[in-house]
Amino acid sequence: MDIRKKVQKEEWQSRFQSFTSGNFGRISSINEEGKELVMKEKFKEISYDPKGKGNDIFISLEGYQHSITSPDDLFIEEDRNGKLTAIEIIGHKNRISRLSFEDG
Repeated sequence: MDIRKKVQKEEWQSRFQSFTSGNFGRISSINEEGKELVMKEKFKEISYDPKGKGNDIFISLEGYQHSITSPDDLFIEEDRNGKLTAIEIIGHKNRISRLSFEDG
């Protein structure tokens, strides 16, 4: 069973840098509000422009870019070994975007 953790906003930029370097190339999917937007593409990057610079999160997969406007909360899920399995972002109007990683 995966462990879910909330990430504080002041940690987002540094955590996204480590998420990007530690998961680059992993097969991943993006889901928004229960709808699959893209499936089984290679993960490239996740980044954050804080308030004053746009206040958006950007997720890049091979051939696809997704943005989340005015994010409020960020949760990560890890397996029992501490490996990242998903990132869930709650954005403007409580829209939920989820980046899921496959094993490997």
